[in-house]
Amino acid sequence: MNIDEKIKIYDKDSIEYFKECKYKKVIMNGVFDDLQELKLKLIALYNEKILYLDYFASEAKYHGWDVNSQEFKNMVNLIDDIKTMFLKIYILTEIGTGQKIYIDK
Repeated sequence: MNIDEKIKIYDKDSIEYFKECKYKKVIMNGVFDDLQELKLKLIALYNEKILYLDYFASEAKYHGWDVNSQEFKNMVNLIDDIKTMFLKIYILTEIGTGQKIYIDK
């Protein structure tokens, strides 16, 4: 994995969070290095799990789920919130290391 690998920010709430974020690049080497290491782990987790968490929604009808049921909506909302919070954490690592944030429009 490459430290230059990026996650494009696509979630509306995450984009808004980025635009309103008050943090700046860190100046302590140890903190910078920790954020770089965290970023690599976040990218790996994103590629392995987070990116595909909502895949179930595309197959729900096939498996007999009522997509209008409260149970299904609960699952969709839960996964959406997990993805949003994950992207916010990723944004913080990028800001903390002074990197450019890529927004997928």
